[in-house]
Amino acid sequence: MSESGEVDLSTIRSTVLGELKNKWGWLLALCISLIVLGTLGLWMSFAMTLATVIMFGALLAVGGVFQNGWSSVFVALAARKAAKAGTV
Repeated sequence: MSESGEVDLSTIRSTVLGELKNKWGWLLALCISLIVLGTLGLWMSFAMTLATVIMFGALLAVGGVFQNGWSSVFVALAARKAAKAGTV
């Protein structure tokens, strides 16, 4: 600080930039690790969404079987097979 109480920005700037010049490798490593972790986080979001949708579908299928019984499942499968064959 100068006598008038003001902060000398050029001194602070040279101190900070001097430290960055000496330790640029750490900054580069931090940037690369943040990019990798961000990409992993985006992929995990997709994977968890997919897992949730599959689990929800399985729960709906099990709930449908318990509500209507296995006979309705076999009837639906037979109807689908007949529809694909063109007999309905």
